[in-house]
Amino acid sequence: MFKWNKAGEIEAHIRDTILGRLKSIPRAIAPPLLGVKVFDCRGNCGLNTDGWPILVYVEKTSDAVYYSRLDNTAYTRRASTTQPLPLEDALALLETKRKPMVRVLLEPRVEDLRKLRFIVLLKNIGYKPTMQIVCKLGIYKLVVSSDQQRAVFIESIKPDPMLSGSATRVQEEESWFILEFLNIYPVNVPVYPHVRLQKGELEVVLGSDLPEQGTIVIHALIFTEETETREQLLVNLSRDKAPMQQLTLEVRDYLTLEVRDYLGNMILKQTDRGPETQ
Repeated sequence: MFKWNKAGEIEAHIRDTILGRLKSIPRAIAPPLLGVKVFDCRGNCGLNTDGWPILVYVEKTSDAVYYSRLDNTAYTRRASTTQPLPLEDALALLETKRKPMVRVLLEPRVEDLRKLRFIVLLKNIGYKPTMQIVCKLGIYKLVVSSDQQRAVFIESIKPDPMLSGSATRVQEEESWFILEFLNIYPVNVPVYPHVRLQKGELEVVLGSDLPEQGTIVIHALIFTEETETREQLLVNLSRDKAPMQQLTLEVRDYLTLEVRDYLGNMILKQTDRGPETQ
């Protein structure tokens, strides 16, 4: 008998228990997306009996191999069973996780009440060098003010010559400024794991004075040879304090798409060579 009366508390307990018993190789960028849903047989399922069916959803990630902290063993699903992953399979799987994973770093500086400057850097947080990077930044035109009393809009953005030399393109849409740039070897140097590469600076001009406190919303989409990184960055600005940032990051393997049936059997694998059926 569960000691909780609310399904939400049960779901949170199960989620925390699972995540607390996981480790990963290499170290995961973020915890895996884990969804837990608890149903009451009497109230939700129509079975008119005591019981708590539990549904656990785990999204497949491309950045790490997860294993049990309790017995140091990795497991895999085969049809409707869970089996220990053989060592040779685990080593082969680990090799597939050696990928370049690139994110954009933006270091903001308030120059005056109507001008901001961002230093634009690339950082490879993966475990393999990358020779090709395509980056697309989206900067929301409205600076969200904390007091909500007045709207401050971004009037223009301007990359400096160093950033402009990276085949940069600036496009203005209704609500966003879009900045695209490249880092392609041999024109540019490769980006090695855990090395920061400065690409240039970006000037942001406001249409009116910066509010006492405001937030700029920036989205980034970065492609390498093997991965796709999605960032959402909230840059919190203040007239009298250093800027603060909040980051949401997701890395995906975009070269391979697998479709499986309800037993876990692969029925279609889409790769860069085309579809492969099983």
